[in-house]
Amino acid sequence: MGECESCHANGEPSADSAYENEQCQSCHGSLAEMSETHKAHDGMLNCSDCHVVHEMNVGDKPTCDNCHDDGRK
Repeated sequence: MGECESCHANGEPSADSAYENEQCQSCHGSLAEMSETHKAHDGMLNCSDCHVVHEMNVGDKPTCDNCHDDGRK
């Protein structure tokens, strides 16, 4: 399996990120099973909404202010 196929069906991105989100959750668990920050976003976001893997270095973690510029935490 190549690098792209580890996240994308047939190596191609899906239109809605559903397949990719399932791939993330198959290793990391669902948002409901994760930290309180993740639980707060369950049902609202896909993993790739915050974890932009093609633009991040391995180990980089987004913070609340990556999306919430109004002070919400």
